[in-house]
Amino acid sequence: MKTSGVMTTEEAVSEIRSDPQLADLVEQCYWDKDVFSAAKRFHRSAEWRAVLRLLEYRLNGGTVLDLGAGTGIASYAFAESGVRCVYALEPDPSSEIGNGAIAKLRHPVIKILSAFGECIPLPSRSVDVAYCRQVLHHAASLPAMVEEVRRVLKPNGLFVATREHVVWSKRERRRFLADHPIHQKAGGENAFTLREYRSAFENAGFSFRVLRPCDSIINAFGYFPVSDEDTLRSFPERRLRERFGFSFPVFEVAFRWRMNRLSPGMMYTFIGSC
Repeated sequence: MKTSGVMTTEEAVSEIRSDPQLADLVEQCYWDKDVFSAAKRFHRSAEWRAVLRLLEYRLNGGTVLDLGAGTGIASYAFAESGVRCVYALEPDPSSEIGNGAIAKLRHPVIKILSAFGECIPLPSRSVDVAYCRQVLHHAASLPAMVEEVRRVLKPNGLFVATREHVVWSKRERRRFLADHPIHQKAGGENAFTLREYRSAFENAGFSFRVLRPCDSIINAFGYFPVSDEDTLRSFPERRLRERFGFSFPVFEVAFRWRMNRLSPGMMYTFIGSC
């Protein structure tokens, strides 16, 4: 549903797809018109390989919750990676960016749940892994959503929330939202401070770990001209040598700090262990 004068998210994405100047954004968000093509591209990505490294042994024969699954690109990647069942939780019914798109994948391992993350229709202690990509910052109640994920995870389960927008002040949040192409067209975007994310995870009973933008290719994609973890690790030294002809470890530390706060809404990944 849309309010007067405001696009739906589906309409906004459709308009963005048609703008050649926003082709990079379409690529980063996997908003390909062909959802199956997007899912296969994500499954082949360096980002997905990095996610698999975080999950280690937990997928084989396990059950996964893909929170805010969107078009199902991660649900497909999980389904192709040896899990027994993927619950693709997505409240938007649209055929372009919601659970209507997930249904087009027709994968027998994927089970669609039409619900919001604050009220997950699964029993307690029923999933081995919970995952989301660019979802938590949309929460109506961040603490409630994280607590609900904690409820459905089994003991020793893992919650990996990737590419979440982080701001450091209310002023930065206003700047971020003013520049966000989807928010300009359809609204509904948001960002939290690192303290707010940490508080939600720790109050829900998770051990909390952070990957900053320059810590992982998961977050760096779209910000820095890198394609793998090795290139990302060497990026500060290489860039400093290109600009000044030399580099020292202390300068590299400062450069990484700057990379992590390059602009409002930079993407971070959070890992919660039960």
